[in-house]
Amino acid sequence: MKHRSEVSSNPTQDQILQREEMLLNIAEPKFIKIQARHVRMPRLADIPKASLPLDMKEGQHTLEELELQVRRKRLVYRAKQRGW
Repeated sequence: MKHRSEVSSNPTQDQILQREEMLLNIAEPKFIKIQARHVRMPRLADIPKASLPLDMKEGQHTLEELELQVRRKRLVYRAKQRGW
């Protein structure tokens, strides 16, 4: 598959290509932000206290251990959703 700019004889006059480039310039920063949030480990600062189980108390464990426990629980939940 080739990009439209490679196929078009004069890419500066192609209106569709110009609209696509404008939309790409708008969408790309949003995509980068969403992708970074998707890939990073969960942070307790982003999760409301009411959403955490009662057995997760900050005094008993370090912050890293609690975040790892949240990650583990999410992975188990997703695996059960998929029937793994």
